Amino acid sequence: MAVQSSAATSATSQPGDQIECSGKDAGSVIAEDKQDLLMDKRATGVGQQATSVDPSTQRNKRFSRRQKVFLGGCFIANVASIYLAIAIPLAFFTEEVLSSFPTQGIDRHLVVGIAFSSTTLMEALVAPVIAADLHNAGAVNVLVLSSFLISGAVLLFGFLNQIKTWSAFATLAISLRTLQGIGSGANVTTTYALFVYTFPESTGMVNGVMRSVTGFAVAVAPVFGGALYDAGGFGLPYFVMAGTLGTTTLLNILLLLLVGNDVDPADDNHSKQTQSRRGKGEVTFKYILSIPWVWMCLMLLSMCGILAGMVETTISQYMKDSFGTSSSQGGAAILLFALMFSAASLFCGYAMDKWISPRNMCVFGLCMAVLSYLLYGPASILPIRPSVALAYISGIPVGVAAGTMQTAAPEDMLRTLLRRNVGDTFAVSAYVGAITQGVVSLVYTPGLLLGPVLVAAVGLRRLSSLMLAVYVALSLIFLVGYLKKRKSERQQDETRDDTHHNNTCDPAVNVTEQTEMIPLVTADQHKSQVK
Repeated sequence: MAVQSSAATSATSQPGDQIECSGKDAGSVIAEDKQDLLMDKRATGVGQQATSVDPSTQRNKRFSRRQKVFLGGCFIANVASIYLAIAIPLAFFTEEVLSSFPTQGIDRHLVVGIAFSSTTLMEALVAPVIAADLHNAGAVNVLVLSSFLISGAVLLFGFLNQIKTWSAFATLAISLRTLQGIGSGANVTTTYALFVYTFPESTGMVNGVMRSVTGFAVAVAPVFGGALYDAGGFGLPYFVMAGTLGTTTLLNILLLLLVGNDVDPADDNHSKQTQSRRGKGEVTFKYILSIPWVWMCLMLLSMCGILAGMVETTISQYMKDSFGTSSSQGGAAILLFALMFSAASLFCGYAMDKWISPRNMCVFGLCMAVLSYLLYGPASILPIRPSVALAYISGIPVGVAAGTMQTAAPEDMLRTLLRRNVGDTFAVSAYVGAITQGVVSLVYTPGLLLGPVLVAAVGLRRLSSLMLAVYVALSLIFLVGYLKKRKSERQQDETRDDTHHNNTCDPAVNVTEQTEMIPLVTADQHKSQVK
């Protein structure tokens, strides 16, 4: 009688009391299945918004006061590092070198090119190293030390015009710019990882803010640096920027002390315990680069980097040569591009968090890139005559395309990796940030250097037509991969839905089927019930 009572009880109990899988009750299994389904749907743009972050770093949905303080500190640090490491000397350094060493000939241009390129090259080399060991080094430590490194290198650069020996000047210029690249690579990679860690529910907006800030800073900094150079000479821009970065670094230290140690993932033991409990592996560059879709994202980053670099270095000179415009008018065209880049990055980040998947945004960015090459020049295949107005108008789709692709591609990589359940959110975001910075840095410099050369060799209209053909071909490759990936993930969703349905016990199942299920009753409990 007791046995029948037990069977009846088990027949009417909840499914979570009936099955056991790998030491977990059904409730835990079902909860994990639901979380995986939500992550899958967010990665493919199917269904409602879901969060694709590791539960160990999941926090409340609204920004807390502590998070806002940390966001402000990282925002300032990132802007300052970009200003100092890349953009400030673009307006006047070449002029200073040419006037200070008039007898050196072509060597002057070579040193200027190497000095500028060394920064982006070191960013690309340092970022992966920092990402691989960021958990051990401590994110806050790297952020603070890299900021001081950039500040010190910039301060020393301000005294460079006091050196009258060419060999010493060239050596120090390249060395200090190399140090700035090391600091910038470490700083930006760490800042991105900390942003994602602090706001795991808004990773799209994190990408949007990062790209918007860096893009606008690179465009505006030369104007600011040129004004300081005209006002106080070679040293003033560097002294002002070094002081600014040193001050913001000290403020960031104070903010971090107020926030507490929980902002550093290296101190987050709960994250490590959760990762171990869920059986996650360790993310590595080798594994990331073994994923075919990651290469699609890298292709997009390369395309937008070349596009931005070419336009920034050619539009002003093109307008001056073709229409006799002033330098300020050319600068206004670059500023319009920067404004559109920043606005597109912010909108893209917001949209990806709300209703649009990163891959759909990538497709939109590709369409805008094709349009930009049609209008920029314009392409020789269009029966349109060049004009100043058209030069300004073409900057709009260029900025939108570059901002959208440079925001959506890293977000797509991040969600793809989190969907595969490898590593914790902080580690994955550090690797994604390093890859993004490395690729953009490597392709942006060739765009800067080759743009003017190609325009002089073949003309802007013919160059636009050639780039248009290249972009159309690459866009078709991406679209084919996109459609195949979407079909594959939909099939995976259907399979996972079926598995989820089979693993859950429907309360409407008839009593005969339920009584055949083995209740979770131990041997001792069973004996006591029989008695």
